[in-house]
Amino acid sequence: MKEQLKDLTAMALVGDAVLGMIHPREHCMHWRVGPAGFRHMIDTFVDHPQLTRMLAAVEAGVGMWLAARD
Repeated sequence: MKEQLKDLTAMALVGDAVLGMIHPREHCMHWRVGPAGFRHMIDTFVDHPQLTRMLAAVEAGVGMWLAARD
């Protein structure tokens, strides 16, 4: 079960990152829910798509690193 959870986490990270790199504003708007503080944080990413893309690239790297670990 531990390996399946690791793979699922890696897939979620990479998938989320790809969406964030392709359509940063639209993808972030899907997460604009919940408390005002969280929505404000998401607004920062919506307003700065290049920052969103950069962090998504890091997220993809973490997902790939996690998937490659033995």
